[in-house]
Amino acid sequence: YADGERAVVEFTLQDAEPYQPILYWLRADRALPAGMTFSRASTATYIDRDGILREVGPHVPRIEWLDRDGDGVRETPALRLEGARTNGWTWSEDLSQSAWSKDRLSVVTDAATAPDGQVTMDKVVEDATDGVHQIRRALAGASDNAKQTISFWVAAAERTWVRIAANGKDSASAASSFFNLATGEFGTVASNHSLRVIERAGSAYRLECVFDVSSGAETPQFRVGPTTGDATNTYTGDGTSGIYLWGLQFEADQPVASSYIKTTSTTVTRATETVTA
Repeated sequence: YADGERAVVEFTLQDAEPYQPILYWLRADRALPAGMTFSRASTATYIDRDGILREVGPHVPRIEWLDRDGDGVRETPALRLEGARTNGWTWSEDLSQSAWSKDRLSVVTDAATAPDGQVTMDKVVEDATDGVHQIRRALAGASDNAKQTISFWVAAAERTWVRIAANGKDSASAASSFFNLATGEFGTVASNHSLRVIERAGSAYRLECVFDVSSGAETPQFRVGPTTGDATNTYTGDGTSGIYLWGLQFEADQPVASSYIKTTSTTVTRATETVTA
């Protein structure tokens, strides 16, 4: 909370389970206290008080505003600190690229306003055939028997259900989970999936899926796409309906998602953040 001059600032150990915040007082509208230094040798993203995703340059602290009581108002400023992470998927905001495989759907680029306020959110549109309608991508670099974390932003278009699916390196771990974009609640969740809503910006939800890839000869993959209802894997599309997707991120061998890392033609690593006093 804030009282005008002071604010509670939360250090969140992003890789810890469960989360263990460390709080201290900081003037929310001013620089770090005298004698304290901050370092991060890369750009990074955060959510501002208006719920818009912003980017800051190297060595600029991120004050992210949190809605701690779920009332839709971001009233709590928090200094965000994270370790180094890599988004292992290229073209995080352009699903038309060939790196993204498409099954029974097409992509309309720049179809809606994304969480960063730019019109760069793609729409995935189902075709008129019967089957699974999805985009998919391999999890390159996933170690045997390790947790893998995928995160992405999704918003409703004509379809209000999203199917989230993955398979590991074994032949038995393929499974699907479902999220209702109209209510903001999960439907059926696979036993080997750990899912949560990370945050919301406007009508878009940032979802997280964590699962263990096990071991074996299969290529682990992640899949996401529209569907017509809970626990519905296959259906006959109408050729026009779909959902919006943006900001897809794969963090190999990590148990929890970190803040969004934009990529284009190459993978990108956000550097470690440090504060010293």
